[in-house]
Amino acid sequence: MNARVPASLHLTQEVELPGVSREQAWEWVADTDSLNQASGLPSVDVKVIGNALGNTTSLVTQQGGLLGMTWEEGPFEFIRPATYRVRRKVVKGPLTSIVFGADLIEKPGATVVRFVLEMTPRIAILAPLVRMGGMKQLRAMMSRVHDLAEKHRASQGSMAAVWSPPPSPLGYGAEPLLQERMLRVKRINPRIAALFEKHLREGPDYELLRIRPFELADRWGEPRIETLRVLLHAAHAEILNLSWDILCPHCRVPSFRGSKLEELSSDGNCDACDLSYTADFDAAVEVTFSVHPLIRPVEPVKFCLGAPQKRKGVLFQQVLNPSETRSVSVSLPAGNYVLVRADSEKRLSLQVAGDGGQKIAATIGKNGVTTGESSMTIIGQDVEFVMENKLDGPVRVALALATVSHDAASASIVTTFQDFRDLFSSQVLMPGVQMSRASVTLLFTDLKGSTSLYQKHGDNEMYARVRDHFAVLTGAVSAEGGGVVKTIGDAVMASFTTPAAGVRAAIAMQKAIAKMNAERGTPELTVKVGLHAGPCLVVNANDRLDYFGNTVNQSARIEGQSKGGDVVITEVIAKDPEVAALLQSNDVAVSQFETQLKGLTGNFQLTRIELSPAKAAATGTG
Repeated sequence: MNARVPASLHLTQEVELPGVSREQAWEWVADTDSLNQASGLPSVDVKVIGNALGNTTSLVTQQGGLLGMTWEEGPFEFIRPATYRVRRKVVKGPLTSIVFGADLIEKPGATVVRFVLEMTPRIAILAPLVRMGGMKQLRAMMSRVHDLAEKHRASQGSMAAVWSPPPSPLGYGAEPLLQERMLRVKRINPRIAALFEKHLREGPDYELLRIRPFELADRWGEPRIETLRVLLHAAHAEILNLSWDILCPHCRVPSFRGSKLEELSSDGNCDACDLSYTADFDAAVEVTFSVHPLIRPVEPVKFCLGAPQKRKGVLFQQVLNPSETRSVSVSLPAGNYVLVRADSEKRLSLQVAGDGGQKIAATIGKNGVTTGESSMTIIGQDVEFVMENKLDGPVRVALALATVSHDAASASIVTTFQDFRDLFSSQVLMPGVQMSRASVTLLFTDLKGSTSLYQKHGDNEMYARVRDHFAVLTGAVSAEGGGVVKTIGDAVMASFTTPAAGVRAAIAMQKAIAKMNAERGTPELTVKVGLHAGPCLVVNANDRLDYFGNTVNQSARIEGQSKGGDVVITEVIAKDPEVAALLQSNDVAVSQFETQLKGLTGNFQLTRIELSPAKAAATGTG
C-alpha cells in the first residue's frame, strides 16, 4: 500500500437492549437527526446541488468539529427495521469520505444495535485524531440508545424521544394570551388539553414545528379522534397553525406545506425526487400543526438529512447502480403497498394477504418499476424483491405504503370530521380543483312522509321537531368521527372514514329517534337511512367541501330502499369485517334482499338492519 494514501478507519460500537424489539429500537436508532444532536454534533446547512434519476445530491456544510466540513450527500439506503447506510463525499475538511450506518439484530428477548462508521482521513497524520472523534461520537450514540432502553423498561413500554433539549421560552407576553386561549380548548377535553398545554410549554422545539396529532395521541395513550379534536380547537383559538402537507409518494416527506386548503393543487412536485405526481386526499395529504409564533417562537434546525425514521410509511429505500441486480427481503403486514422509482409516478401496486412467502422480480427501466403487471396480489407476508436496474445511471427505488402512514391524520380523515367542518367551514378547495379519495363511506337520510306531517301538524310544530331531529342525527355522526356534508330539505348527507363508523352512527340514529318519539309523542318522526362506500372526488360545491361521483349517486339511491326506522346497506358495507361483527349483535335484526336501483343497471344485493323486537320495546317502538 502507498504510505501516502491514508487508510480508511472502520469503527463499530454495539449495545444489547433486553426487552426491546427491533421495531422499537428502530424509532431511536433511525432518527439520525435527533441522534446526531444528542451526540453533540453541530447543526448543518443544506443546499440541493443535483439530481439524477431521483438520487438527490445535497451539499452539506457543518461548522465546528474538526474545523468544519462540507460534503456531498446522497439518499439514505435502508430496510426498516433492520439496517441503514449513508455515504458522504467530503469536499472540504479533514476527511475525504464518510460512511455511517447501523444494523439491528434480533435475539431472543433483545435487540442488538451495531453502529458503523467508516472514515478516510485526508492525510495520514490525522488518523489518530479522526479515530478518537469517531469513537466519541459512536459511544455517545450507544449511550443514548442504552438510556432510552432503560427508560423504556422502567416505564413499561413508553417511547421516549431520542433528544429532548431544553425548550425555548414562551414568546414575550404570551403567558396571559395562552391562558386565555386555552380556556376554550379545555372545555373540549380537560385531560387531553392538560397534556397538550404541557407539550406546548416543555416539548422540544423541533416537535412543535410539525405536530402530528395521531402520533401524539399514541404517545399519550389517548384516543386519536379526541386528540385531533383538541388540536383543531387549539388551531381555531390561534394557539396552533394548521397545515396541509402534500407528501411525495416516494420519499414521504412534505414537498409542500399550505396553511389553507385552497392552496392545494391536485398536481404535486418533489424537487428532491425530481418527481411530478397527482396528489389525493388518502395517500398524499396529511394534516399537521405547528405552534403559533406568538405563543412560542421556534426555528427549524437540521442535524441530519433524510433520517430513515422520518420516512413514514417507507419500508425500504435502495440505490441501484446501472445493470445492478439486488435482492431485498422484508416481512409485510397485510395491506396495500407500492414499489416506486424515485423520479417516476409509474409504480407497481401490491396487495398483501395471507401467510407464506413470495418472490417478486422487478425491472427498473424507462417505464418506472415493472413486472409485466401494473398490480399484484401477494399471498404471503415474507416477500423477496429482486430488482434489476436497466437504466444508464443509478436509480433510487422504494417500497412504501399505498396510503399515508398509519399514524397520519390524512386529509380524508380530517375533512370528514364534524369539528373541522364546524370550525373551518371556509377551508375549501379552489373552484375547479378536484382531488380523489380512494374510499369514503356515505350515509343519506330522509324524513318519511314529511309533506303530510307539515300539513297535519303545521309549520311551527314541525319546524321545532325537525330541528331537534337534525341535532340527533348530527350528534350520532359526530360521535363516530364523521361529518355532515350537507342538509337537503329534511335530508342529511354525512361521510365517515370507515364503514363500521357509518353503520354504528346509523343504528344510533334510529335508536335516538325511537327514544325521542317515545318521550315526546306525536308527531312521530320516521327516518330512512342508507349507506354505501367507494371511491369519489372531493370538490368545492357552493363554497363547501362536497363529494362527486358514482358512489354518491348510488348512496342516495340506497336510502330510497329504506322503509323507515331501519338502515339499508350495500354489499361492500356488509362485507366489511367490523360491520359483519356488528351485525351479530342482539340489538339488531338483519335480512338480505335483492333489488334494482333507479337510474342504475343490474341487480343490487342489499342488507336491511332493524332494531330487534326487544330493543324496539325498550325504546317504545313496539
